[in-house]
Amino acid sequence: MTDALRAHGLQVWIDQRSIPVTVPWMEEIEAGLRGATLMAVVDSPQWRASENCQAEIRLAEQWLVPALWLEPGTDPRTACDLVLRRLAAQPPEEKVRAELFARAGQWSINGRRSRDLVTGRARLRYRRYVNSLPAGDSVPPVVRAFLRSSITRQARKQTLRYIGTFIALVLVLVGIRGPEALDKAKDRIDQAIQSFSDMDAFQDAYETGPYEHLALLANAEGEGEAQRWELARAFSVPLPDSVTPADMSPAAPQLRASRRDRSAVSGDRQFTASLTRDGRQVEVKNRDDRLIRTIPLSFTGTTLVWSPDAAWVAVAGGEQVQLLDVQRGNQPVVLRGANSPVEAVVVADDGISALTDRGVIHWPDPFGVAVAADTDAWSGGVHLSGSDVAVLLGRHGELVAVDLASKTVVNRSTVRVAPSVITGDLAAAPDGKTLVVTGVDVEKMTSSVHVVRTVDWSVQSFPIDCVPSGVTLPNEDADIYVACGQRGVGHLNQASGEFRTVDIEQLATSIGIGGNKIFAGTNFGHVFELDPGTLQITGRAGTGCPADVSPIAVMTDGKYVFTGGPSAANFGCAARVTFGAKPKADHLIFPWQTVNRAGVVVLGVNDQQVAYGFDDGTVRVLDTGDFATRTIRRPMADPVRALALSRDGSTLLVAGRFGAVRLLDLSNDDRDNGKQRARAAAAVAQGRKLGLVR
Repeated sequence: MTDALRAHGLQVWIDQRSIPVTVPWMEEIEAGLRGATLMAVVDSPQWRASENCQAEIRLAEQWLVPALWLEPGTDPRTACDLVLRRLAAQPPEEKVRAELFARAGQWSINGRRSRDLVTGRARLRYRRYVNSLPAGDSVPPVVRAFLRSSITRQARKQTLRYIGTFIALVLVLVGIRGPEALDKAKDRIDQAIQSFSDMDAFQDAYETGPYEHLALLANAEGEGEAQRWELARAFSVPLPDSVTPADMSPAAPQLRASRRDRSAVSGDRQFTASLTRDGRQVEVKNRDDRLIRTIPLSFTGTTLVWSPDAAWVAVAGGEQVQLLDVQRGNQPVVLRGANSPVEAVVVADDGISALTDRGVIHWPDPFGVAVAADTDAWSGGVHLSGSDVAVLLGRHGELVAVDLASKTVVNRSTVRVAPSVITGDLAAAPDGKTLVVTGVDVEKMTSSVHVVRTVDWSVQSFPIDCVPSGVTLPNEDADIYVACGQRGVGHLNQASGEFRTVDIEQLATSIGIGGNKIFAGTNFGHVFELDPGTLQITGRAGTGCPADVSPIAVMTDGKYVFTGGPSAANFGCAARVTFGAKPKADHLIFPWQTVNRAGVVVLGVNDQQVAYGFDDGTVRVLDTGDFATRTIRRPMADPVRALALSRDGSTLLVAGRFGAVRLLDLSNDDRDNGKQRARAAAAVAQGRKLGLVR
């Protein structure tokens, strides 16, 4: 069952395979349960008789982890289907619970550091969740302590801001030597406040409005990465590009017709979304009128409309326009810039339009350019060296080649597999002439490797004796290396078809190649360096990640290994690992990213940029040398399953687990803060021209 779930792309934590005997069992079990969204229990007599198993279920109840009870002997495919259906039906609050408990637990493990506490909307969201629990649901003490400490820290910072303002005012008044000094008083006060409030000033401006936020950033000084994060966040969702008088807008008739629509049917006729009577929730029902999700709103909604792909619902109310992820309950995307009440909203191919008393405000599509790839689900993707073509792998062997320059599909092919086979991993040779695809038959529990030649898209298949969790190859005709979980690392000889595995002490969860070395991520947070011939360990580095290191991306020369994995934002699973006399891991920091798994890590051409894709649909692009942020975007609600950067780094392809494919323009996402501040000033000027700046 575990292998079947992994084959579906789920992260599975299992105590008997994931805990070394040298580590106290219950501590590790508790760490594994804290951030879990579901506990699957095979209710066998052996499970009932086990003292350890009974302790596990008590811990799960303590941490409010929901349990799915399975009958002994349930076949893996049925069990997997039950788990998938249960996860799909879980409300958004369950994700908030897992997120909050994981952060609270890690805060406790790290010695209750103040930097691990939360502020702003995250703190409010967690408090709202805890307050909504029924009286009988007891929250673990460490979680309540985490929230109390977060509230105290925010109050303390607010007090320091007031003190800073007072001191700055005194300093300014004392320093006045004449009326001309009054002109500089405000600037001196602003600088003093900013020095005392750290990044709180940017957060306050962000929550006030986009143009206030951009104006503060445009006038800020310094080249720090914290400001680069803020600039990237400011441009993560497009601002309005036009305001048209209502009688001149082509969208006006449709907007007027939907002005008071409080209920809407999706384009595929599968779902209905409705505002509740008080406008504080959106209820989503299927075609059988069964309620499948309730989404709370932070404002009072008055009208709503579906996106064409039925992945989002756009809800308007007051000056707010939010795009709600109705499929998986991720955090909404907020369209910023409307400065008057929105009466209606419509979604079209060219973007989103809203009717206000100022006219029709239009935003460009916040999710980039859609590519019609016509595949229901993606497993992975690669960039073909020497071209601007990326190849995507579907869950059942579909191969779709997309030209990043022309933004079109240029080839379709298929690896012929049985209906019960899930194709999960895709790798490309450095010359781009060969692809390798792995497959797992979830009924027969057999596995295979398929070699695809991109010259004619011919396929050669090999059986392998392990469940793969990653694959790589050094060149077109070279041997293939496979991450084989509990069996270690596998080696496939293309010429003879011989396959062997070598134990590497831990479970191999990912694999890559660079600098004539093999690198394997493990389930204990390590990255091993292996000799390609013998597959013996020649070096090891710990990331501090308490879970699977998967995936990894290796530089061509093997200098750095970039890692992803579950809870990458908080637990150190996202890191840059280097080997040598003293291997080390430099952890990456992802502000505003909570506990979403980093399921994709890819390097750009010449290894100058690294892109991370997360399970909430967010992507982040960074420079590999100093981790400077290039961009933060969220082009979809789907978990990201594939990324590919164009040769010049100006275009990023993003593919989601459930079939979405988007192309993002990164040409304006420069790492230079000075250029981005100039861009912020230009955006404020454009907003003033459109009459959107208060």
